[in-house]
Amino acid sequence: GPATTAPAAVAPASTIPGTAAPADTVVTPAEALRALLAFQAKVRPEQIADAETIDELFQGVSSRRNQALLDIGAEFQAGTLDGAHEKPIAALAAEIAKRAGSWRAPGRYLRTAEDEGLKRVLGRTGLGRKDLQTHLQEAFGLGEGLAEQVVLTFVLETREGESGRGGALGALTAAGTPGSRAEGLQLVAQAAGVVAQRRGFSLAAQVGQAAGTAVDAAVVRELEDRIAGPDG
Repeated sequence: GPATTAPAAVAPASTIPGTAAPADTVVTPAEALRALLAFQAKVRPEQIADAETIDELFQGVSSRRNQALLDIGAEFQAGTLDGAHEKPIAALAAEIAKRAGSWRAPGRYLRTAEDEGLKRVLGRTGLGRKDLQTHLQEAFGLGEGLAEQVVLTFVLETREGESGRGGALGALTAAGTPGSRAEGLQLVAQAAGVVAQRRGFSLAAQVGQAAGTAVDAAVVRELEDRIAGPDG
């Protein structure tokens, strides 16, 4: 393939205090659908192709396919989606986006999946969803939409075990389960670094909030390389 340039490193947060906060962006229905299916199929979101169908993803296992369709209904409250399992996932996401006008992430399914993931990973730290959202706002100036993206990325990337399509399910499991609040927030900062890299902004600590939230550029680069693959 064509030569690719390595993603730019994200500087440690503590070295660039006071940078303007990035513009807020929300999780789109397409991103939410891909995340939901990644949870259900035990694969990474980037391993799901736009052109494949839910039937193909679940290899024709009707019970798993039907559960996924029920959960899509619960998440987006978009009514009956005729033939949803036979549509390319990109086309299904476009239809959901048209019909679920008032939907905001997380819906019913993703909120439950996130809460379970946060409890599993951060249970020993005492940190909950609100703590994470407050920290992401105060330390990095992230708005509500970006904070939700970080929470979703964090939960996806801290899943343990192997993906059904090869490789590890999550890239943030190497450090083990955090045992303290500081360790928990450090892991959240790594997830924030991944979101910043994908969205093309610098993850900058706000003045006076830098301590304990530096982001390891090498870790973020490694995650991005794995997520993007050799051809980006």
